[in-house]
Amino acid sequence: MSFYHFNFIVTMSHFLRLFAVFFALDSCLSAADLVKPPLLLFVTRHDTPHKDLAAMTLATMCDKAGVLFDSYQASAHMEGGLFAPHGSTVIGGAHSLRIARALASFEVTVVRMDGVLLFDSLFQSGAKRVIDWDGKLLPLYLIVAKQLGVPAPAGLTLIDTSAKSFRAAACWPEVFFRNAWAFPLQQTAEEITALKQAGLASGYTIAPADAD
Repeated sequence: MSFYHFNFIVTMSHFLRLFAVFFALDSCLSAADLVKPPLLLFVTRHDTPHKDLAAMTLATMCDKAGVLFDSYQASAHMEGGLFAPHGSTVIGGAHSLRIARALASFEVTVVRMDGVLLFDSLFQSGAKRVIDWDGKLLPLYLIVAKQLGVPAPAGLTLIDTSAKSFRAAACWPEVFFRNAWAFPLQQTAEEITALKQAGLASGYTIAPADAD
């Protein structure tokens, strides 16, 4: 037997052993091991007025439902570019690769506001469901709560978003730890009626000290 022939046999022997080990490990995986954890991905524009209120409310729902939460804010030039008003650019930051990785690793429900179509082909092919919404916050909350199987809370948090110097995102503990839904303080009579009909008749108000 030549040296090369002997080396080939040894190599094949090692390969078969490794294959047997991998096959045994793969056969030990249960169906539960193959289930991807659920993730709700909230996608909106960076300049959407009430994106922070929606994000903190959806994140609170996800926490109650045992679902992971993340958000993506699209810049004004959503196709990419050399500069962006926040974060990295779509192209330079390899955002599509990150989105694709999330879709491959999680069972993703995408909630999109204000007609953001960035990564639409990825979402349509890889997400479990895509919820598009361009209207008011209350109907969106009711739809997502139904999808997650969580009840509507007894109260709400009204946050003054009129002052540019006031950062609504910093108020998230008042929403999360109270298990409340966040809405802008400025509500019309029609919107107040809709809140009461949904069972959200009481809550808290958060506004700067010098607010009207």
